[in-house]
Amino acid sequence: MKQSQFNRRAFLKGTMAAALGSTSLYASMSMMNAVQAAVQNPAAFDDYKALVCIFLAGGNDSMNMVVPTGAEEHAVYATSRGNKAIATADLVQLGNATEYGLNPNAEALKALYDSNKLAILGNVGSLINPITRAQYQQKSAPIPPQLFSHSDQQAIWMTGDATGAQPSGWAGRLADLLHTNGLDKAPGINFNFGSVNTFQTALLTGQNSLTPQGVATMAGSSTEAGLRSYNAYEALIQEAKANGGHELLAEFSRLQQRSIDSSALIKAALNDVAPLVNTFQSTEADPLSPFAAKLAMTARAIKANTGANGLGSKRHIFFVTLGGWDTHAKQDQDHPRLLKTLSTNMKEFQAALEELGVAGNVTTFTNSEFGRTLTSNGDGTDHGWGGHSLVMGAAVNGGKIYGTMPDLTLDGPDDTGLGRIIPTTSVDQYAATLGSWFGLGNTELDTLFPNLKNFNNRNLGFLNT
Repeated sequence: MKQSQFNRRAFLKGTMAAALGSTSLYASMSMMNAVQAAVQNPAAFDDYKALVCIFLAGGNDSMNMVVPTGAEEHAVYATSRGNKAIATADLVQLGNATEYGLNPNAEALKALYDSNKLAILGNVGSLINPITRAQYQQKSAPIPPQLFSHSDQQAIWMTGDATGAQPSGWAGRLADLLHTNGLDKAPGINFNFGSVNTFQTALLTGQNSLTPQGVATMAGSSTEAGLRSYNAYEALIQEAKANGGHELLAEFSRLQQRSIDSSALIKAALNDVAPLVNTFQSTEADPLSPFAAKLAMTARAIKANTGANGLGSKRHIFFVTLGGWDTHAKQDQDHPRLLKTLSTNMKEFQAALEELGVAGNVTTFTNSEFGRTLTSNGDGTDHGWGGHSLVMGAAVNGGKIYGTMPDLTLDGPDDTGLGRIIPTTSVDQYAATLGSWFGLGNTELDTLFPNLKNFNNRNLGFLNT
């Protein structure tokens, strides 16, 4: 294929993908070449593994999710947090001689932690390279662009590049890496619940959308508008087949046919999986929350890969969002409710994976665009920087806190000066550790995370690889 033809087709792919919502951006040719680097060890992908990202949209006040319990450390915490501090007596003490406790509304996580199925990653955030308080204040070291901005920091967490240079997500680039090496099959490895996201935005591959009930298909739509859309797309597909010389129409037809075919494959695979019996049960009087229903369907989709009509690939990545964490106000009401929702459903999700016999193949992890300020604004907290994350699964070296927990002293060595804690572990290190468990070697990790080379510790050790 001539270069000019390739560029025109790439442009058409990007244009149609944006119009249809399958991906929103395509990277430059140089990034496309980089992501097509050969996988060093294809045998590393012979088993089945899935990553499940739970994104806590809005910025979780994780300094009130995991709290120091030592007398001196808690006193510092209480002074800094003011009216948002949780008393030592109210904390749920973690086992394994850990000098930290959980928010009482996150109590469901204690059993997972104490049984080594849950690890805590302390003070992680967006970093280009390690940075000190003095370097931050003197502006003598690079910092990520637009710190404390929701959209920009969400993008950095999802792209895995704190410079803000990447137009694709690290899950999307990982999918492309496997695709170009023949290690994926239709319908692909990335799944979400109805919203195109930066995390799974790719150069070459698409995102599959599930619903809490399974998969929505235009062909099976029960609405008049849905049927009209399906008939219109079908007519365009047929026209493209009859007029193959029109490149824009041909690309549109290809994308739509792929979407229709993928939906049919996913539906057939899910039909092979019996409903959950012991977990995620709902009644008319007590229905599942939307978040719980998404996790229940994620567990079934993972199990579906083992059925007669399996989803094909040996790797899958699922993206599930839980919103509402932007607690500038009413934090005393909203944050406890959110923590209870998160912790009880993470515990139930792990139980569902065990019920389905796939717990050993799945690692679940939380992301949030930033932590929040140590200081209270009276009714809540404001946008911060570093925060704590959770990693759950049978492959997790649990019952431990990884990374360096911060000094919570206001104007202390880890404070930017506004109660915003400087991260001591980077998103790159976090994601690279997940990627290593997924089967990636150093070459692939350097391709996915261009700033990883700036950090000494490439693998944080919270997963058995």
